[in-house]
Amino acid sequence: MKYYTGKDVLGSGTHDFPSIHDCSISPLARQLFRIDGVVGVFLGPDFVTVTKSDSHEWNLIKPEIYASLMDFYSSGLPVISENASSQVSGNLHYIPLQMTINTQKYFCWYIYSHYLACFFIFWPFKSYILHEIRSLIRKTLLSMPSLL
Repeated sequence: MKYYTGKDVLGSGTHDFPSIHDCSISPLARQLFRIDGVVGVFLGPDFVTVTKSDSHEWNLIKPEIYASLMDFYSSGLPVISENASSQVSGNLHYIPLQMTINTQKYFCWYIYSHYLACFFIFWPFKSYILHEIRSLIRKTLLSMPSLL
């Protein structure tokens, strides 16, 4: 459903947020995705389009969307984060969360396979080595910034 806010949304260009994982650069999209049933947000020059899941009814989520839009515009927050404004030119380009997750998975696999090679050499110390592998992976994942 398309909502005209009466104010500039992006000013120029458009941006599609097909899932909650893609909205890290937009506080407005993040706020709309917090509404139960919202599965997509599309920002245009002067409008916002919200897509709902099939299991939800418009008459239940429309008031929440209106309230979120009013709250957002009264808060004075930018539609696109200021640190992401250098990425704006027509359409936005950014690193999707899925790429970050794939990088994390590859890194964890690399650590695991590297230590697994040593595992059979040092069989008597297997519990210690497994503990070290788990703690190294945990520290690595905790040190990576979340996008949301």
